[in-house]
Amino acid sequence: MSWQRLDESRFLFKVILVGNCSVGKSCMILRATDDFFNERSLPFVTYEFRTKTVDVSGVTAKIMLWDTHGEERFRILKPSYCRGADGVLLVFDITNRKSFTDLDAWLDKVRVYLSEHTLALLVGNKLDMADSRVVSEVEARQFAESAGLRYIETSVKDSTNVKDMITSVAQELVERRKQNLQQQLDRDNMVHLANTRGYYSEGLCFGANTCATI
Repeated sequence: MSWQRLDESRFLFKVILVGNCSVGKSCMILRATDDFFNERSLPFVTYEFRTKTVDVSGVTAKIMLWDTHGEERFRILKPSYCRGADGVLLVFDITNRKSFTDLDAWLDKVRVYLSEHTLALLVGNKLDMADSRVVSEVEARQFAESAGLRYIETSVKDSTNVKDMITSVAQELVERRKQNLQQQLDRDNMVHLANTRGYYSEGLCFGANTCATI
């Protein structure tokens, strides 16, 4: 018997985007949230987020996608940007070798602030320029596997895989949140049952040597 019922239909998640300048992070957020692309899109002027709502099997998942205001030029990640993040998208440009080789440094910085349980996804962007790519899909997948990351390739310009990426992230975050809530529920119920048993064991005594225990 469950003493509490798990009844959650709305979840809010924070997902941060990390990577070198000009890999398409700001454009990715605009494409994901507004299905809009502007090649001249500038990074947000402050730490800012835009929200994308995704339905996951009847559960409303609100994904806050956070972008920086250009501090990635100095590979700076402030605690306020990372604090409370449920997920991180590590973005690089498949036509820019340095944006790929810098991923190790970004991972080191991310891991300072985030839990090992934080959902992490490696995103190879600018798939529309595949003819000019300098990082192969095989190499990117090998890096992702070695770092324990999932991998997906996108084109923010023509929207390839952007919706699928956000949907996949939402599904995984909802599943994790449900599991965490269920585990907490189970722990609370065990404590409740233990307290109840203790109450009856102490309360149903009819004499010094005769007690009814449950």
